[in-house]
Amino acid sequence: MNLANTLTLMFVPALAVQLEQAESHKREALTEVEVLRLTAQATKFPVPASLKANLEDSRGFKDISPGRVWEEWQQRRHSQWQPLA
Repeated sequence: MNLANTLTLMFVPALAVQLEQAESHKREALTEVEVLRLTAQATKFPVPASLKANLEDSRGFKDISPGRVWEEWQQRRHSQWQPLA
């Protein structure tokens, strides 16, 4: 299947950045319920997978996948990842 023809959801701004900001504002770890609520409220658009990949490359990090939000957020929180300021 051609990536140019495959649609995927893209969060704008990046969900990872939104969750980082929410956790920073809260000053403690977000709960799974909070992460899922913020995800549901986040602005997202269907875009071609190739466009999403190009934008993530230019941004310098891969965003959280819509289908694995809690798991990927936990991995990201425990990694050395830091969002762009």
